Amino acid sequence: MAKDALTADELSKGFFILGPVKGMALVEQLPDVEAVFVGADNQVTISSGLTGKVTIVHPPTDGI
Repeated sequence: MAKDALTADELSKGFFILGPVKGMALVEQLPDVEAVFVGADNQVTISSGLTGKVTIVHPPTDGI
């Protein structure tokens, strides 16, 4: 989540390349940017600005 769709789209590409750990570290340093990561192990990580605003109703699955 960012101030506009273009910024969010561009940042999401970089976060995807960095992965959940390094990507989230960067998210937490950027003002007005929030994110939800789902790792290859289906671990969900929510940025601090979304804590309490996002609820995981069902954990992700492998899609099998």
